[in-house]
Amino acid sequence: MKKTIIRIFVMLAFTAWVFPQSTAEQSLRRYLFSPQFLRRHQHELQMTKEQRTYIVQQINQAQSEFTPMQWRLEDEIRKLSNLVENRAADEAAIIEQLDTVLDLEKQIKRQQLLLAVRIRNKLSEDQLRKLRDLRMRSFSEPRPQRRNPNRNRDDLP
Repeated sequence: MKKTIIRIFVMLAFTAWVFPQSTAEQSLRRYLFSPQFLRRHQHELQMTKEQRTYIVQQINQAQSEFTPMQWRLEDEIRKLSNLVENRAADEAAIIEQLDTVLDLEKQIKRQQLLLAVRIRNKLSEDQLRKLRDLRMRSFSEPRPQRRNPNRNRDDLP
């Protein structure tokens, strides 16, 4: 149990520390849209059948590549966690394993970026403008609060 908790902590700390969201990454998001966001708003965008078919094909292709990489990344992070966990950690082995993890992360980010660019390239200027407006509205609108299913109805808020 203790070992599992340590692994989880190391993995979370590692990913938060090594993969922070940079300002440059945030600025990329202004020009690109996630497939989920696009799917939610496809009717408002009045997507053509051709656009929808192309986008679904691109998502399916990307997903078939992401899944094995994500599984492998999980294994490689676990290996890194095991190396870091040792009291007398082998620095060379840790750096080598870190390079493996970072290479996988790079491949995943590259595929994500390519997917987003391919999707964006298939949309018209009007559709892109609508997406930007929809995104701005979604950030400015208050989000509905979720009810905690574990809370008793008679409890005070």
